[in-house]
Amino acid sequence: MKPFFVRDIAIDPPLILSPMAGVTDYVFRRLIKRRGGVGLVVSEFISVEGLTRGNPKSKRQMRFDEEERPFAVQIFGGRPERMAMGAEMAEEVGADILDVNCGCPAPKVVKNGGG
Repeated sequence: MKPFFVRDIAIDPPLILSPMAGVTDYVFRRLIKRRGGVGLVVSEFISVEGLTRGNPKSKRQMRFDEEERPFAVQIFGGRPERMAMGAEMAEEVGADILDVNCGCPAPKVVKNGGG
């Protein structure tokens, strides 16, 4: 299979480990990456409200290891200024790609303007 690119970042092989809340944590992503077969791993989806308020769990969800590269951080939220802050934080930790969740139908996400 041919790789695909997100700007100049090769996703090779062209398979992505989807972000799954409560599943794609640091340990799971590393395990999958070491087994091979995916070209991109994505964090669990992270609330920018928790992240920008310094919530320890939200900050831990951004943790990654160099062997996971390329690495994407997925954020969600309903306030543009918080989304911008969350994007800056993802850049500061060294994420290669920012994934903005715009499609989660979960009521607890939608009621706060996310998804």
